[in-house]
Amino acid sequence: MERALFIHASLNVRNVLDQRPLVLKQVTSSRTALEYLLFNAFKSSLIKAFYLVTSASPADDAIEDTARKFKRDDFHLIRFPSVSPYAIDEKNRLINTMFTFRNAHYGFYITEALLEFARSQHIDHATVIQADHNILLQADLLDAFISQTVHRGDFFSCGHPSVPLVAAPVEELKTLFMQVQAEKKRRLQHILRTIDDDAEFLQKEYGIESDRNAKKKKVENTFGKPSLVMELLSFRNARDGYMKKGLSELYPGKEMQFYPLLTESNLENLKKCLAAYEELSIDNFFEREGDFSSVSQKDYPGFLEVEITSRCDLACRSCPQTILDREKSDMSEEIFYRILDEFAGHVPMLCLSGFGEPLLHPKAHDFIRTAKGRGFHRVAIETNGMHLDADNLPRLMSSGLDILILNLDALDSRSGTENSHSVIKRLLEARGGSETPFIIIQMINNLQKKKKIDIAFRKWQYLVDRVLLLPFNDFLGAFQQEGVIDFTPPRENNSLCRKTTSSMLILSSGEITLCKQKFNGFGIKSASSYREAWQGFRLRGLKEEFCQNCSLWYQLDVPPFSELTSHQAALFEDKLYGILLPQSIEKGKSFYEKNAYEEALDEWEKVLRFDPSNEYIHKKLDELLEKLEKEEKA
Repeated sequence: MERALFIHASLNVRNVLDQRPLVLKQVTSSRTALEYLLFNAFKSSLIKAFYLVTSASPADDAIEDTARKFKRDDFHLIRFPSVSPYAIDEKNRLINTMFTFRNAHYGFYITEALLEFARSQHIDHATVIQADHNILLQADLLDAFISQTVHRGDFFSCGHPSVPLVAAPVEELKTLFMQVQAEKKRRLQHILRTIDDDAEFLQKEYGIESDRNAKKKKVENTFGKPSLVMELLSFRNARDGYMKKGLSELYPGKEMQFYPLLTESNLENLKKCLAAYEELSIDNFFEREGDFSSVSQKDYPGFLEVEITSRCDLACRSCPQTILDREKSDMSEEIFYRILDEFAGHVPMLCLSGFGEPLLHPKAHDFIRTAKGRGFHRVAIETNGMHLDADNLPRLMSSGLDILILNLDALDSRSGTENSHSVIKRLLEARGGSETPFIIIQMINNLQKKKKIDIAFRKWQYLVDRVLLLPFNDFLGAFQQEGVIDFTPPRENNSLCRKTTSSMLILSSGEITLCKQKFNGFGIKSASSYREAWQGFRLRGLKEEFCQNCSLWYQLDVPPFSELTSHQAALFEDKLYGILLPQSIEKGKSFYEKNAYEEALDEWEKVLRFDPSNEYIHKKLDELLEKLEKEEKA
């Protein structure tokens, strides 16, 4: 079977944090990050062909220079045209087909490109990785993953943000590709018919004219986008009812191999880790392991919420705004810019939200513009819609805002359906032909309002970018409401809370809440900085007593991380048991065969400190004891 590994690396596009790639930075005294990854990948016993994939842009000539250092018949360089199939915008950033997601995929993550190349090169099995998300990937995990996917493809995404490691047999991808294309065609025809039915329904019942042709064009563009390998595998899993196992369950202790290289902080951690790893020996193992024995943390949250004001001009029945036990105030500019100083360039997404109406803050537009300019890849605002007027809308549209989240329940609680229609229509007109801001409408799913929700969903789903139906949140019993639809996951299926492992909320006073269910604040009071508070976050996805009563208890399959700590100790153990101890066993064996028993015992004693039941050494020690007894008798 011809198995191939495709490693994507480029300096031509910014990474998912909108920063310049660091794959050609030195991580050891002799190797760059990309070279380190390649050296380890070449140790695979199952991969027969290695491909380094980059763009044809002059910016990636340096990637080609790295490839030329390796004189191997099984190693090849592929340079795609600069724009296709790479997804790059006018600022040389990866374009996102789903705007709220931060990961864009290109090259051989796109099924059509992979299948065409696999056909031309007679490849039977393909593995695809992104270099700057897998610098520490080792051959043992690669081989285990390939063995696991010989007949059935799979993918893992570990860390936040992260690009998946994908592996699949080409024949399965061919079959799935045809099935997904047929399913897309069937669904497209169904949606186009639904658009016609909805347009007639809205005209007949409400006298609302709907631009069905614009809706159809938007849907056709969506269905015409290339299929990703991960989409095909997800389609198969859903169709077959396949319960996907987590990386930590299949390959315990291997999560650290997904450490991303996205920031200078990541780079310094890698250098420190690999320096200790290179110097590791049996004698200094405990000392070196202690360097990385602290509790695993993430460098930064993946999603940061900032409550720039706790004031609101509405009093929705199910919002903590009505029962806040803290002062209603605006966040000072000093606190906001301190937040930017600590998190800009490190956190992919910033959202102005919390428990107030952000557009009441007089500096809201300036805050958005500054945050976008400081390096947040996505800047969002969550609003009740009451201030999307002729004064605010032009300023919002020119601020650099990426995502606008409109709470339709809040708007309708004050204004009624007719006014919500006019507000959203005005918002869409203000956006014009631009793709930003990405517009999301949120509604709480409620049995008592099922008909109204159904009409609103059908009314807006093809005009705005996304309509979300949210579960009702009682904020740990603070609110009671009849007729809500329970979306709470079964308790026994939950392991870790997704929210508390990836997001953080800073309140208008500058205090933090590490769990949004605790809307009056919940965090570490003694922290000297917001980042320190985050890194010392004691929840980290685990359970507090109040978690048992949470209606939004999120499940997280694999705990994300981006700090090299206790996970790195597992890498040290791999070296200890996979390299160092076998070396000492062989040295002892060599001494033993030369009758240098003292030297043999010294080497084997090092092994027995870590592996006291080693069968080979005990067998040799028994032989030696038996030999000594015979000599004594003689």
